[in-house]
Amino acid sequence: MTSSVLRVAVVGCGQIARHVHLPVLRQLPGVRVTVVADSDPASLAAATRLAPGARPVACVEDAVARDVDAVVVALPTGQHAAAATTVL
Repeated sequence: MTSSVLRVAVVGCGQIARHVHLPVLRQLPGVRVTVVADSDPASLAAATRLAPGARPVACVEDAVARDVDAVVVALPTGQHAAAATTVL
């Protein structure tokens, strides 16, 4: 980590991400959501409103191409392995 702020990408911006992950991340001191990723434009727009300043992108590859320190994979269960492999 290169700064005192943990830069987090949230990949998958569905109901769970918007109602659980993003609100919790916003409350953590020293954590900033810098990227939100989803292929659904409506979900992505809603997540962007919950993470002011976060860069919206359409896929996990674009999310991890940014300067991030951690990634929350909040995709449907069947997509976790492929997303985690990309993140790693």
